[in-house]
Amino acid sequence: MPHAPRTAFVAPGLESWRDGLAQAGVAIVRERADLAVVRGHDPVPDAEAAIVVGRGGRRALRGRAGIRRYAALPGAREPHLILPVDRPHVSSYAIRQWTVPSSALRRR
Repeated sequence: MPHAPRTAFVAPGLESWRDGLAQAGVAIVRERADLAVVRGHDPVPDAEAAIVVGRGGRRALRGRAGIRRYAALPGAREPHLILPVDRPHVSSYAIRQWTVPSSALRRR
């Protein structure tokens, strides 16, 4: 997304996403969201951006323009980083800088 979402729809069963987005100040709504977080078998509501958790993302988003793929680390249930799959240099930089402390200050 070009900007942080202000509102999000989160499908039932994805409470960790709902909690994390709420902690980040994103309002959880039932319709007209900036961001939709669903599973591959869930219908994808109309939203500016969608996160499809697990398998079935390509099928769920078929026909939508401007699709980009991301990987959640360490996993989709409780992501600490969300990285673009098609930008290996960005992903590599983020992993190096944010997951492995390289200085004494960052090791604390």
